[in-house]
Amino acid sequence: MDDLEEVEARIMALAASDPVKAVTHYETFLACCFEKIQEVDDSSGSFSPFVAGLFCGWIKARQAAGADPQETAALLFAWMDDAREHLLSTV
Repeated sequence: MDDLEEVEARIMALAASDPVKAVTHYETFLACCFEKIQEVDDSSGSFSPFVAGLFCGWIKARQAAGADPQETAALLFAWMDDAREHLLSTV
């Protein structure tokens, strides 16, 4: 988790100076986390809150970049639908 938190901190710092680029980095990082979710041992219960924090950072970066709030919400709901469908298909 330490390495992941370091990446998150770098993206957060980038959001202060270049929020548009930070949005892209958050989206890539979130996609990678989603791809690896089945391989992660989350017995400590720390990965899920970490990913939730990434989504919060992504939203804040989009706000700083001046992104349309309705588009942000639509993207978030689409990710939630994709995640639900993925989980249901693996059961």
